[in-house]
Amino acid sequence: EHDIIEINDTSSTQIVITYTGDDRRKLVQRPSIGSMFVLVIRVSDDTDSTGRKKVAQSASKLNDDIFNWRNNNLKMVYKKCSDNKLQIKPAQGNGIMKGVIDLKAPSNICSMTYQEVGNWAFSQNEVSSLFTSGSYAKITHKMIIMPNAKSSNGQGCVDFRGGAAWGQVNRSITWFQSKSASYPAVQVHEFGHNLGMKHSGAPDSNGNFKEYLDGNGYMGNRAIWDEEGSNMCFNAAKMWYFQWWSSFHKTVWVSSTIQSAKLIPLADVKKDRYVSGSNMLLQVPSTDSTLYMIFNRAKGVNEGVRADANKVVITEQNGRTVVSKWKAALGRGESYRQGNWNGSGKTLVVKVTDIDYGSYADIADLQIYFEGTAPDVSSGCEDIVPRGRNKWYDADGADYDCDWYANKASNCASYGDQYSNFGMTANEACCACQ
Repeated sequence: EHDIIEINDTSSTQIVITYTGDDRRKLVQRPSIGSMFVLVIRVSDDTDSTGRKKVAQSASKLNDDIFNWRNNNLKMVYKKCSDNKLQIKPAQGNGIMKGVIDLKAPSNICSMTYQEVGNWAFSQNEVSSLFTSGSYAKITHKMIIMPNAKSSNGQGCVDFRGGAAWGQVNRSITWFQSKSASYPAVQVHEFGHNLGMKHSGAPDSNGNFKEYLDGNGYMGNRAIWDEEGSNMCFNAAKMWYFQWWSSFHKTVWVSSTIQSAKLIPLADVKKDRYVSGSNMLLQVPSTDSTLYMIFNRAKGVNEGVRADANKVVITEQNGRTVVSKWKAALGRGESYRQGNWNGSGKTLVVKVTDIDYGSYADIADLQIYFEGTAPDVSSGCEDIVPRGRNKWYDADGADYDCDWYANKASNCASYGDQYSNFGMTANEACCACQ
């Protein structure tokens, strides 16, 4: 793995599995859940009198800045945003001290690119021995910290090709220059690339799309650039694909009727404050555009969000490892429209009908429909919601809820009397199956 390192490797690391037939049992890839052991490789010449070849942070400070219980470092952002489903831990192995291993920089480091420094580090016995068959090291990811980037005025050392840091997409290596290695804005962003996430973009003041401009999460470039960072997580699309809160996902397929949804913010979900029928993340899919929605309440873990606080934010992302695009931020009474939805010639409307800042939980009420649709008042049926849950789903998990059964006519007939959960099957819990 360490002989060739490609920074923009975005196509060769995904596994695509095609299912044929009608088998509902699917493999689910969840690379962003579980324990991840990070090896920090500090490449520095601490004796260099010019200071150009030095990493300013000691090994002890890097351990503190990355792994300790600070408010917004790499460990804590992923811990808080995932509700501890993703745990960042110091790597273990021979010569590793609290997750960090020290290497004296080569004399010619200032003539090297960041990738060449990384390749050199992996070739050193202290590091390469950790990856031999006889090693008992625990390492899943590698962060290489090196002297600052060379600048046009002759300062710095390593050629960073114009970047503050770099991260492999869907792989395991990140590269940092010293001056940004302790910033959560950079740590969390680059590690997000390792987890398969690309950037979060938004239009600028002239309406031109900018790939880093979304301030609703760490995959944009709007977090505070200091050692404290920002109290926030990720936008709706990234949070959906991370799968940390899949029990609070809801998919809405736009139909001939007005459909309603309730969104509650992450801070309330984390405290088990939710009301019947509410969700945290909403997906509205089609063949050519998939929208994701979140109530971007600025409180708790998200109190420092850098844009669109206390709005329902709509993001478009058409696949897991894809750049997301900010589409709208809606307050009470505001609507978003997208024409020719799914090639239908009809205009999709997402409307926020109410936002209630309650003493128990905050709630945003939405309606999703085609423009011109009249309310359907013919049916009084409501899906059954088990006590203590926000929705019913079958024994295979939260993806198989009443919306899943409603999405395909044969689902109720094929599976409606199977996979009982919470004491009932889909035929008993879901209006679509009755």
